[in-house]
Amino acid sequence: MKLKNITLKKTKLLFILIVASLLFSFTYVSCDFASTTADETNSESIDIPNDTDNSDSEPVDNPAFPATRATVTIPEGALVIFDSDMGIDKINNTAAWGNATLSNVTVDGKTVKKYELGSGNDKAFVGNLTETFNFPEASIIYLSVYANKDFKFAYHPGENGDIPQTVRWPDLWNWYSVFKTMTGESSMNSIAFSSDSNQVFYIDHIYIVPHEPVIETIDLHDYRIIWQDEFEGTSLDTSKWKYETGASGWGNNELQNYINDGRTTVVSDGTLKIKAFKENDEWKSARINSKTNLKYGYIEARMKITDKKGAWPAFWMLGENIGNVSWPDCGEIDIMENAPSTFGNGKVFGTLHARGHHGGAGISIGSKTI
Repeated sequence: MKLKNITLKKTKLLFILIVASLLFSFTYVSCDFASTTADETNSESIDIPNDTDNSDSEPVDNPAFPATRATVTIPEGALVIFDSDMGIDKINNTAAWGNATLSNVTVDGKTVKKYELGSGNDKAFVGNLTETFNFPEASIIYLSVYANKDFKFAYHPGENGDIPQTVRWPDLWNWYSVFKTMTGESSMNSIAFSSDSNQVFYIDHIYIVPHEPVIETIDLHDYRIIWQDEFEGTSLDTSKWKYETGASGWGNNELQNYINDGRTTVVSDGTLKIKAFKENDEWKSARINSKTNLKYGYIEARMKITDKKGAWPAFWMLGENIGNVSWPDCGEIDIMENAPSTFGNGKVFGTLHARGHHGGAGISIGSKTI
C-alpha cells in the first residue's frame, strides 16, 4: 500500500478552511483539498394521511418489468419495513416530498413497490413510515432493487435530515441486493428514493439487521516507528512527500487546480496547514502523497478538520500498484472521511474498496461510522 499522509506516531496535520463561500469537498486522497458541488437532497419528514394502495401489473415479457421476485432470507430479529413474502408494508405511498411516485404492483403473485421518476428539480420520492424504527448504532439496512441504472435511496433519522447512498448498476435489468451501514444513527421514520437516469425501478425486501458497534483496542508495545513526520521545519519535507498537480477533476468533479506552491502547504508550529484560495477565478490547493510504502502496520495521525457544508476531508491509503492495475483493483483503505453535506455533522467513517466492492459500484467491503 502507498501511504497517503500517514505517520506512525504523534504526527500533527492541521487542515484549515480559509474560504467558506463555496461548497468544498476534499478528494479521496489524504492531504489534498478539493471543491465540488453537492447533488444530494436533504428532506424533512412530515405527517401525512395513510396511503392508498394502487395495485396493477405489467407484461412479463417487458425487460423493464420483473417477471419474478428476488429470493431473500431475512435473518431472525430483523426489523422489516417492507417484504412481499411476509405481507409487511410500513411505507406510506403518498409522497411527503418530491414529484416521483411510489405505488404497489403485482409481481409473481406478490406486491412490490414501483418507483417512477418525477419531473423538474424534485426528482425524488420521500415517504413517511407508519412507525419509527429504533435500532443500535452500526445497524445495516438491506434492500432488493430491480433496476438497470443508477438510483439513490436515503433513510431519514428525522432531526439530522437524510443519509443518502448512490448505487450504480451494470446496464442490465436484474434484481440487485443493496446494503448500507446506518452511519451511527439509531432511528428511522421515513425513506427516500431518487434517480437521475433511470425512469423506473422496483423495490422489495427492505429490512434492518440490528448490529451493535464494536470498539477494538490495540496494544502498541511491540510496534516500532519506521516513518513519521512531525512537521518541525518551515516547509514541506519533499524527501517524505510528493506533490500531484493539475485540474483534471481527479475522478470526483473537483473544481480546484492542484499546484506545487508553498501558499497551499504551510508548515509552522509543528503543523501542516493545507490551504485553498481563489485566484483569477480559479480555486487552487495542494494534493500531496507520501513517498513511503507499507504493507503491514499501524497508521496514526492527529488532524483538525472542518465541519463546513460541502467539505470532505479524508485520510486514506491507496495500493502502490495503481499504475499497473488501476482503481479499484489496487485496493483502497479509507481510514477516515468526513462529509457533512452527505452524512451530517459530527460523524467520521472508514471504508474498504476493492475489485467488485467499491464506491463506483455502490458496494463496499465494509464501512464503519463513528
